Amino acid sequence: MEVREYQKRAKKTKFARDADAYFHGLIGEVGSIFSAHKKSIRSSENMAQIRAELDEQIGDAIWYLSAIASEYRVNLSRVLKNNLKKTSNHFIGEAPKYFDAAYPKGQQIPRRMSVRFTRSKRGKVMLMLDRQPLGNELDDNSMKPDGYRFHDVFHLSFATFLGCSPVLRRLTGRKRKANPAVDNSQDGARAAAMEEAISAFIFAEQAKYGGFHIAENIPYQTLEIIKRVTASLEVGARTIPDWRAAIAGGFKMFDKLKKHRGGCVVADLKNRKMIFRP
Repeated sequence: MEVREYQKRAKKTKFARDADAYFHGLIGEVGSIFSAHKKSIRSSENMAQIRAELDEQIGDAIWYLSAIASEYRVNLSRVLKNNLKKTSNHFIGEAPKYFDAAYPKGQQIPRRMSVRFTRSKRGKVMLMLDRQPLGNELDDNSMKPDGYRFHDVFHLSFATFLGCSPVLRRLTGRKRKANPAVDNSQDGARAAAMEEAISAFIFAEQAKYGGFHIAENIPYQTLEIIKRVTASLEVGARTIPDWRAAIAGGFKMFDKLKKHRGGCVVADLKNRKMIFRP
Protein backbone atom coordinates (compact mmCIF):
# COMPACT_ATOMS: atom_id res chain seq x y z
CA MET A 1 0.00 0.00 0.00
CA GLU A 2 1.24 3.51 -0.84
CA VAL A 3 1.88 5.80 2.14
CA ARG A 4 -0.41 8.45 0.65
CA GLU A 5 -3.24 5.91 0.32
CA TYR A 6 -2.69 4.71 3.91
CA GLN A 7 -2.89 8.26 5.26
CA LYS A 8 -6.03 8.95 3.24
CA ARG A 9 -7.80 5.81 4.49
CA ALA A 10 -6.56 6.18 8.08
CA LYS A 11 -7.96 9.73 8.15
CA LYS A 12 -11.46 8.29 7.71
CA THR A 13 -11.10 6.41 11.01
CA LYS A 14 -10.14 9.43 13.12
CA PHE A 15 -12.22 9.59 16.27
CA ALA A 16 -11.12 12.72 18.19
CA ARG A 17 -11.84 16.41 17.70
CA ASP A 18 -8.31 17.56 18.56
CA ALA A 19 -4.79 16.17 18.36
CA ASP A 20 -4.29 15.67 22.11
CA ALA A 21 -5.91 12.24 22.04
CA TYR A 22 -3.60 11.15 19.24
CA PHE A 23 -0.49 12.34 21.04
CA HIS A 24 -1.56 10.48 24.20
CA GLY A 25 -2.33 7.40 22.14
CA LEU A 26 1.07 7.53 20.45
CA ILE A 27 2.84 7.78 23.82
CA GLY A 28 0.90 4.76 25.05
CA GLU A 29 1.79 2.69 22.00
CA VAL A 30 5.48 3.59 22.27
CA GLY A 31 5.35 2.41 25.89
CA SER A 32 3.79 -0.87 24.77
CA ILE A 33 6.47 -1.35 22.12
CA PHE A 34 9.16 -0.85 24.75
CA SER A 35 7.43 -3.34 27.06
CA ALA A 36 7.51 -5.94 24.29
CA HIS A 37 11.21 -5.24 23.85
CA LYS A 38 11.80 -5.83 27.57
CA LYS A 39 9.95 -9.14 27.31
CA SER A 40 12.30 -10.23 24.53
CA ILE A 41 15.29 -9.44 26.76
CA ARG A 42 13.93 -11.49 29.64
CA SER A 43 13.00 -14.47 27.50
CA SER A 44 13.40 -15.43 23.86
CA GLU A 45 11.07 -18.44 24.15
CA ASN A 46 7.91 -16.55 23.25
CA MET A 47 9.31 -14.62 20.28
CA ALA A 48 6.34 -15.50 18.07
CA GLN A 49 3.97 -13.91 20.59
CA ILE A 50 6.26 -10.90 21.04
CA ARG A 51 6.42 -10.39 17.27
CA ALA A 52 2.64 -10.53 17.10
CA GLU A 53 2.41 -7.87 19.84
CA LEU A 54 4.93 -5.69 18.04
CA ASP A 55 3.08 -6.14 14.77
CA GLU A 56 -0.08 -4.73 16.31
CA GLN A 57 1.55 -2.03 18.46
CA ILE A 58 3.79 -0.67 15.72
CA GLY A 59 0.75 -0.57 13.44
CA ASP A 60 -1.21 1.39 16.06
CA ALA A 61 1.72 3.77 16.57
CA ILE A 62 1.84 4.41 12.81
CA TRP A 63 -1.92 5.08 12.83
CA TYR A 64 -1.52 7.70 15.55
CA LEU A 65 1.40 9.30 13.67
CA SER A 66 -0.72 9.40 10.54
CA ALA A 67 -3.60 10.96 12.49
CA ILE A 68 -1.29 13.65 13.89
CA ALA A 69 0.10 14.32 10.41
CA SER A 70 -3.42 14.66 8.99
CA GLU A 71 -4.45 16.93 11.86
CA TYR A 72 -1.68 19.34 10.90
CA ARG A 73 -2.03 18.76 7.13
CA VAL A 74 1.42 17.20 6.90
CA ASN A 75 2.03 14.90 3.94
CA LEU A 76 3.31 11.66 5.50
CA SER A 77 4.76 10.43 2.22
CA ARG A 78 6.87 13.58 1.91
CA VAL A 79 7.94 13.26 5.55
CA LEU A 80 9.23 9.74 4.99
CA LYS A 81 11.02 10.68 1.77
CA ASN A 82 12.74 13.66 3.43
CA ASN A 83 13.65 11.58 6.46
CA LEU A 84 15.35 8.95 4.29
CA LYS A 85 17.26 11.69 2.49
CA LYS A 86 18.41 13.17 5.82
CA THR A 87 19.41 9.86 7.40
CA SER A 88 21.26 8.80 4.25
CA ASN A 89 23.25 12.02 4.37
CA HIS A 90 23.91 11.51 8.09
CA PHE A 91 24.97 7.86 8.03
CA ILE A 92 25.82 6.68 4.49
CA GLY A 93 29.12 8.09 3.28
CA GLU A 94 29.38 8.73 -0.46
CA ALA A 95 32.10 11.41 -0.39
CA PRO A 96 35.62 10.70 -1.66
CA LYS A 97 38.32 9.89 0.89
CA TYR A 98 40.24 13.01 -0.09
CA PHE A 99 38.69 16.24 -1.34
CA ASP A 100 41.96 17.36 -2.90
CA ALA A 101 43.14 14.23 -4.76
CA ALA A 102 42.79 15.94 -8.16
CA TYR A 103 44.94 18.92 -7.15
CA PRO A 104 48.72 19.36 -7.40
CA LYS A 105 50.61 17.74 -4.53
CA GLY A 106 51.57 21.14 -3.14
CA GLN A 107 47.87 21.92 -2.72
CA GLN A 108 47.00 18.64 -0.99
CA ILE A 109 46.88 18.20 2.78
CA PRO A 110 49.96 16.04 3.56
CA ARG A 111 48.85 12.42 3.91
CA ARG A 112 51.16 11.98 6.88
CA MET A 113 52.29 14.71 9.25
CA SER A 114 54.27 14.78 12.48
CA VAL A 115 53.26 17.98 14.23
CA ARG A 116 55.04 18.97 17.44
CA PHE A 117 53.31 21.09 20.06
CA THR A 118 56.05 22.93 21.95
CA ARG A 119 55.66 25.19 24.97
CA SER A 120 57.63 28.38 25.39
CA LYS A 121 58.92 29.71 28.71
CA ARG A 122 55.82 31.88 28.86
CA GLY A 123 53.63 28.77 28.60
CA LYS A 124 52.38 29.51 25.10
CA VAL A 125 52.17 26.73 22.51
CA MET A 126 53.73 26.74 19.05
CA LEU A 127 53.07 24.16 16.33
CA MET A 128 56.06 22.88 14.38
CA LEU A 129 55.92 20.88 11.13
CA ASP A 130 59.22 19.82 9.55
CA ARG A 131 60.94 22.20 12.00
CA GLN A 132 58.93 25.09 10.61
CA PRO A 133 56.42 27.00 12.79
CA LEU A 134 52.75 26.86 11.88
CA GLY A 135 50.94 30.06 12.75
CA ASN A 136 51.46 32.01 15.95
CA GLU A 137 52.03 31.06 19.57
CA LEU A 138 48.79 30.39 21.43
CA ASP A 139 47.62 30.52 25.01
CA ASP A 140 44.20 29.67 26.43
CA ASN A 141 42.77 33.18 25.92
CA SER A 142 40.76 32.52 29.05
CA MET A 143 40.60 33.89 32.60
CA LYS A 144 40.75 30.29 33.80
CA PRO A 145 43.41 27.99 32.29
CA ASP A 146 41.72 25.13 30.44
CA GLY A 147 44.31 23.89 27.94
CA TYR A 148 42.66 25.45 24.90
CA ARG A 149 46.13 26.45 23.73
CA PHE A 150 46.31 22.88 22.37
CA HIS A 151 43.07 23.19 20.38
CA ASP A 152 44.88 23.17 17.02
CA VAL A 153 44.98 19.40 17.44
CA PHE A 154 41.28 19.45 16.51
CA HIS A 155 42.17 20.89 13.10
CA LEU A 156 44.71 18.11 12.72
CA SER A 157 42.05 15.59 13.65
CA PHE A 158 39.54 17.04 11.18
CA ALA A 159 42.16 16.69 8.44
CA THR A 160 42.90 13.10 9.50
CA PHE A 161 39.38 11.73 9.83
CA LEU A 162 37.42 14.06 7.54
CA GLY A 163 40.06 14.89 4.94
CA CYS A 164 39.18 18.54 5.45
CA SER A 165 40.60 21.47 7.42
CA PRO A 166 40.59 24.99 5.94
CA VAL A 167 42.57 26.16 8.98
CA LEU A 168 45.31 23.58 8.45
CA ARG A 169 45.41 24.38 4.73
CA ARG A 170 46.03 28.02 5.56
CA LEU A 171 48.70 27.21 8.15
CA THR A 172 50.55 24.84 5.81
CA GLY A 173 50.10 26.89 2.64
CA ARG A 174 48.03 24.15 0.97
CA LYS A 175 45.05 26.16 -0.26
CA ARG A 176 43.65 24.96 -3.59
CA LYS A 177 44.52 27.98 -5.67
CA ALA A 178 44.29 25.94 -8.88
CA ASN A 179 40.53 26.43 -8.56
CA PRO A 180 39.71 30.00 -7.42
CA ALA A 181 36.09 29.11 -6.61
CA VAL A 182 37.14 26.23 -4.32
CA ASP A 183 39.93 28.33 -2.82
CA ASN A 184 37.39 31.02 -1.95
CA SER A 185 34.43 28.92 -0.79
CA GLN A 186 36.03 25.82 0.74
CA ASP A 187 39.47 27.06 1.83
CA GLY A 188 38.64 30.69 2.49
CA ALA A 189 38.07 32.80 5.60
CA ARG A 190 34.42 31.82 6.06
CA ALA A 191 35.14 28.08 5.99
CA ALA A 192 38.09 28.57 8.37
CA ALA A 193 35.92 30.64 10.74
CA MET A 194 33.32 27.87 10.71
CA GLU A 195 35.98 25.30 11.62
CA GLU A 196 37.22 27.45 14.49
CA ALA A 197 33.64 27.87 15.69
CA ILE A 198 33.11 24.10 15.64
CA SER A 199 36.31 23.62 17.65
CA ALA A 200 35.14 26.11 20.27
CA PHE A 201 31.66 24.55 20.29
CA ILE A 202 32.78 20.97 20.89
CA PHE A 203 35.26 22.15 23.54
CA ALA A 204 32.45 23.84 25.44
CA GLU A 205 30.07 20.91 24.98
CA GLN A 206 32.48 18.17 26.10
CA ALA A 207 32.69 19.60 29.62
CA LYS A 208 29.00 18.77 30.14
CA TYR A 209 29.40 15.11 29.15
CA GLY A 210 32.59 14.00 30.87
CA GLY A 211 34.78 14.56 27.83
CA PHE A 212 34.49 13.62 24.18
CA HIS A 213 37.55 11.36 24.11
CA ILE A 214 34.96 8.57 24.42
CA ALA A 215 33.01 8.59 21.16
CA GLU A 216 29.80 7.35 22.81
CA ASN A 217 29.78 10.47 25.02
CA ILE A 218 29.17 12.73 22.04
CA PRO A 219 25.43 13.45 21.87
CA TYR A 220 23.63 12.98 18.59
CA GLN A 221 22.20 16.50 18.93
CA THR A 222 25.73 17.96 18.99
CA LEU A 223 26.66 16.08 15.83
CA GLU A 224 23.41 17.06 14.12
CA ILE A 225 24.13 20.75 14.77
CA ILE A 226 27.58 20.35 13.20
CA LYS A 227 26.06 18.58 10.19
CA ARG A 228 23.53 21.37 9.77
CA VAL A 229 25.99 24.28 9.91
CA THR A 230 28.45 22.57 7.52
CA ALA A 231 25.82 21.57 4.96
CA SER A 232 27.01 24.13 2.40
CA LEU A 233 30.66 23.04 2.64
CA GLU A 234 32.38 20.01 1.12
CA VAL A 235 32.81 18.55 4.62
CA GLY A 236 29.01 18.48 4.77
CA ALA A 237 29.29 15.21 2.84
CA ARG A 238 30.90 13.54 5.84
CA THR A 239 28.64 11.38 7.99
CA ILE A 240 27.80 11.57 11.68
CA PRO A 241 30.05 8.53 12.37
CA ASP A 242 32.87 10.38 10.56
CA TRP A 243 32.40 13.43 12.77
CA ARG A 244 32.15 11.27 15.88
CA ALA A 245 35.49 9.64 15.04
CA ALA A 246 37.12 13.00 14.26
CA ILE A 247 35.97 14.62 17.50
CA ALA A 248 36.85 11.63 19.70
CA GLY A 249 40.23 11.25 18.01
CA GLY A 250 40.98 14.93 18.53
CA PHE A 251 40.09 14.86 22.20
CA LYS A 252 42.20 11.76 22.83
CA MET A 253 45.21 13.65 21.48
CA PHE A 254 44.18 16.85 23.28
CA ASP A 255 44.08 15.06 26.65
CA LYS A 256 47.56 13.62 26.09
CA LEU A 257 49.00 16.95 25.00
CA LYS A 258 47.54 18.62 28.06
CA LYS A 259 48.81 15.88 30.39
CA HIS A 260 52.34 15.94 28.95
CA ARG A 261 52.33 19.73 28.47
CA GLY A 262 53.06 19.20 24.78
CA GLY A 263 54.30 16.46 22.51
CA CYS A 264 54.16 15.21 18.94
CA VAL A 265 51.02 14.12 17.12
CA VAL A 266 51.39 11.96 14.02
CA ALA A 267 48.46 12.34 11.65
CA ASP A 268 48.02 9.41 9.25
CA LEU A 269 45.34 10.42 6.76
CA LYS A 270 45.67 7.25 4.70
CA ASN A 271 44.72 5.00 7.61
CA ARG A 272 42.66 7.64 9.43
CA LYS A 273 44.48 7.40 12.73
CA MET A 274 46.52 9.59 15.05
CA ILE A 275 49.47 8.64 17.25
CA PHE A 276 50.85 10.56 20.22
CA ARG A 277 54.51 10.73 21.07
CA PRO A 278 55.77 12.64 24.13
